[in-house]
Amino acid sequence: MIAPRLQAVALTDAGRSPSGNEDAVLASGLLIAVADGSGGLDHGEVASSMAIATLMGLGPEPDPGSLVPALLRVNADIRTLEAGALGHGAGAPGPAVTPMGTTCTVAVVHDGRVHIAHLGDSRAYLFRDDTLHRLTEDDDQGTSALGLDEQPTIDSLAFPLRAGDRLVVCTDGLHRWVSDAAIAAALVAASSPGPAAADLVELANAAGATDNVSVVVADYLGEPVDIVPATGGEGADAEPHADAADEAAHEGPSPVPLVLAALTIAALLVVITATVMLNLPGQAG
Repeated sequence: MIAPRLQAVALTDAGRSPSGNEDAVLASGLLIAVADGSGGLDHGEVASSMAIATLMGLGPEPDPGSLVPALLRVNADIRTLEAGALGHGAGAPGPAVTPMGTTCTVAVVHDGRVHIAHLGDSRAYLFRDDTLHRLTEDDDQGTSALGLDEQPTIDSLAFPLRAGDRLVVCTDGLHRWVSDAAIAAALVAASSPGPAAADLVELANAAGATDNVSVVVADYLGEPVDIVPATGGEGADAEPHADAADEAAHEGPSPVPLVLAALTIAALLVVITATVMLNLPGQAG
């Protein structure tokens, strides 16, 4: 089976945040994601980068069932890293420090459906027929993020897609400062993912966003036709097989009717010639 086609562009911008950019984004093949890191001894950019690096390790066309296990692995890795940095075991009491964590919203397209795994207040949207549909529910980043709990609850959901659908995943730096109506208007105005993503980041910054702004816009082009070439001779390169009508059109008329017509004409000429000779003067008895 040939994989469905997805055209995606990912952008992240520090915006007016005084602490730099703690977001991370991913657009690879059929996989898109955003992560919004915060707090911690090693700062949020470490947590968000760990999430995106783990998802990249799944490859550009991962099985949808691998998304939740991957995020649970990120959760354990963040907790282990921070516990080691603090000098105590994971989950054990330690110095007063804001736990390092990250939201994550990841989506993969598989067999005509978008499969999403989600934790935190980053979002996934579906834009269809000029209407914006929110696919995920916001969790409080302060209490729901990878790295905060030993066993976090990760939402998993799937929706069917149609050719022409547009997917958007973003951090709260976009949706806290730009309304869903304004997001929809920007998506209507932009004909491709690149301009759409750039316009959304610009809208958030123009609205005075004091947070990092990250967005991935992806256009779903539908399932391509799987063309199976004809089997050629041994050692020959396979070529697409034309149908019988096409072959007949290229071969031209069959030579058999032409040969029969020529023989018929020749026989008639012999008969006519013999008749004429018999009727000439001096040829009788």
